[in-house]
Amino acid sequence: MQTMQSDPAHKVFKRRIKTFVKREGRFTEAQQRAFTNHWPAYGVDYKDEQLDLAKLFERTAPVILEIGFGNGDSLGQMA
Repeated sequence: MQTMQSDPAHKVFKRRIKTFVKREGRFTEAQQRAFTNHWPAYGVDYKDEQLDLAKLFERTAPVILEIGFGNGDSLGQMA
């Protein structure tokens, strides 16, 4: 019996990860411009106190805190 390792038809090729994007924390010019222009309307300045979401959003509603979306399961369910 031939194993996968010795059978050329079942050769496993491991591809190296290639990236063409610098993986460092930085804003592009467009991101910086959007941040600067839209922060006054959409930003929430840090204060060392608990947020009053009803006051902040001027309404009372259920609150869902999503920290990233991982593999998208919760995002898919919410959609």
